[in-house]
Amino acid sequence: MRDVAPLRAALAAADLDLPPDVVGLIEQRLGPLLASLDALVALDLVGVEPFSPRRLADDAA
Repeated sequence: MRDVAPLRAALAAADLDLPPDVVGLIEQRLGPLLASLDALVALDLVGVEPFSPRRLADDAA
């Protein structure tokens, strides 16, 4: 079982006060999703431009 302290900290930062059993259930059911979101947040996207379909023709030229 994963450490639920980071999840509890995030819930507290969002001003959510949930019973420990509910926090454990959230971690159990959504743990893989939360871990993948943590990985996405950790990506360094400095200098990356957002995708714009209108610019495809310009970029291809």
